[in-house]
Amino acid sequence: MNPGAHTLFVNYNQEARNPEMLAARKIARTYNAKHHEAAIYQHEAEVEHAYADTKGIVPMRNCLLISMASIVGKNVFGQSSVNVIIGAQHGDDADFSDCRPSFINKMNEIAQSFGVSVEAPLINKTRSEIVRMAEQYDMERPFMRDTWSCYRGNSQGGPCGVCLSCQQ
Repeated sequence: MNPGAHTLFVNYNQEARNPEMLAARKIARTYNAKHHEAAIYQHEAEVEHAYADTKGIVPMRNCLLISMASIVGKNVFGQSSVNVIIGAQHGDDADFSDCRPSFINKMNEIAQSFGVSVEAPLINKTRSEIVRMAEQYDMERPFMRDTWSCYRGNSQGGPCGVCLSCQQ
């Protein structure tokens, strides 16, 4: 990771927030990135898992996450320019309109007027291509092992195996 890189975990009351948070912390430690956490949600009793639909889709989630990363980068760190990098990948775009190149391009266009660039370097890569890239750059072991993409998790702390992300 770039020297001076930061990671941001956002708790928006997603069902898998605990394993996601632990994975984000571990990746930040592994790559010596400064890790930050933010929370955006109403009281848990009022909100059922971040407004997700039956497939686990939270409409415009990436809009929220990109905006939060931009705010933190600009206002909390006081950076004059901020690069927000998200992990949208090919295949996500079928179910998530905020993982499409057109969305990322529009968010980048808007963000640039605030000194922020938005990038999705994996947006044209499939999961298998990303795994091959990680192997090629010797990142497979620590990085791929420590990521979390399941929306729900199971009672043993592992992926559920049935949500949309697990099925991909």
